[in-house]
Amino acid sequence: MNVLESHSSCCDLLIRDHRETEALLQQIQIQIETGQDWAALQRLAQQLKDDLARHYACEEFALFPVLSQYRTMMLMEVEHDKLLSTEEDFYQALKSDPLDRAMVAQRFQQFEAQLKAHILEEEQGVFPYADRVLEPEESQMVGRKLAEVDTAIRCGRLAGTLHRPEPQWVFKAESLFETPKDRIRFNKCFEQDLTSLHHIVLPQGQRLKEHMSGQHQCLIVLEGAVQILNERSQLSLKAGQQVDIEPRLYISMEALEDSHLLLLKVWPKPHFLRQ
Repeated sequence: MNVLESHSSCCDLLIRDHRETEALLQQIQIQIETGQDWAALQRLAQQLKDDLARHYACEEFALFPVLSQYRTMMLMEVEHDKLLSTEEDFYQALKSDPLDRAMVAQRFQQFEAQLKAHILEEEQGVFPYADRVLEPEESQMVGRKLAEVDTAIRCGRLAGTLHRPEPQWVFKAESLFETPKDRIRFNKCFEQDLTSLHHIVLPQGQRLKEHMSGQHQCLIVLEGAVQILNERSQLSLKAGQQVDIEPRLYISMEALEDSHLLLLKVWPKPHFLRQ
């Protein structure tokens, strides 16, 4: 059984890219070892750079968004960033004047090793995982999207270069714990895609009326104590304890003491939109 036959059709285009990349790496290695045609080496290096940019874009525009509904692909995106950095070191060595052949060989070896490890990780981890979790309609949708992105980049209708903003932090100066004692307060600390994080201030004796938990919820008591009730049971929680609440459960909550709560909400995994 060949490599392509061991994966679902949605990944075939990416696997073919991998085989072409490995062939290019071998050609570049031969040119570096012989040192006879550096102009040819430059052309091969540029081809590799363009092909990899297109490949990364296909993965991040077509495969990763669907697969991220099941497992985050952020670490693979981080690997792409690291590869682009190591790749740039190699290309800068090719531009050295006078040409430092030893540095070119060293930078290429570093880049080649990192890239081959990445290919292996995708073919032994990411692609088989896609085979297991994607439903047939999702797999077909990914295959179509990959082909569309690949064609658009090759035809110049879509830029093949990834532009990712630099990560940063946003500091919020207000203190969550400086609150009046006579009213309930909700603070949305964070919200992204299907997840949100909330800080709840629940003064003693205050009560949250019965409501349905629309998401998967994890409630952590930071300070104080609360009692959670539903029609069948009740549960008392004190500082340092937590409870996981499943969607569609009807609950109410009362503060036994002045309480600070941390609530993590995660929407149930959607059935991915069919096309």
